[in-house]
Amino acid sequence: RQIIFKGSRRNGPYADIGQIKPGDFLYYINHSYGGIEHSAIFIDWEDKNKKMALMLSYGGENRKSPARYRVYNLSHVYHITRPKEI
Repeated sequence: RQIIFKGSRRNGPYADIGQIKPGDFLYYINHSYGGIEHSAIFIDWEDKNKKMALMLSYGGENRKSPARYRVYNLSHVYHITRPKEI
């Protein structure tokens, strides 16, 4: 794996959305759930202009359910990890 971008959850800087590619593992601020930190795998853009993206995400909180596809606001991505190409 390789770190593509590293910022701070509280102070940024935050990633330019042009850096994000399908399969990237992102850490971001989850604006739809109280502004907490969250992580998920980026799938594709739902609306790139609004920074809304389809993500594969586990809901957390010890839920006994598998990961799910959801749309999240990626206006505050502070860490991008990508698999290295072989």
